[in-house]
Amino acid sequence: MKKGKLNLLNTPDELYVTPSQFWSEYNQPWLDEVIKRRDPVKVATKPINDNLYRFNEETFKQELTGFEKEYFYLKEHGYEFDSKTSEMKYKK
Repeated sequence: MKKGKLNLLNTPDELYVTPSQFWSEYNQPWLDEVIKRRDPVKVATKPINDNLYRFNEETFKQELTGFEKEYFYLKEHGYEFDSKTSEMKYKK
């Protein structure tokens, strides 16, 4: 990952074992580098309830999505969503 360049989080599906494994091995380290550099993050998915939560048809409960975890992780680290640019931007 390089500052000032396009850095894409695109991990092959075959590396996915479990949600927690994928988060700790790929998503969180990538986001930590973004946060360290205070890079803006282009968001392809709008942060609305339909994208942050999903209905589990087996348990009949709302569950958090992987996108929700990424979105709130960035918010916890000083980022806010800019709806005009569809980016998460560092604001602290």
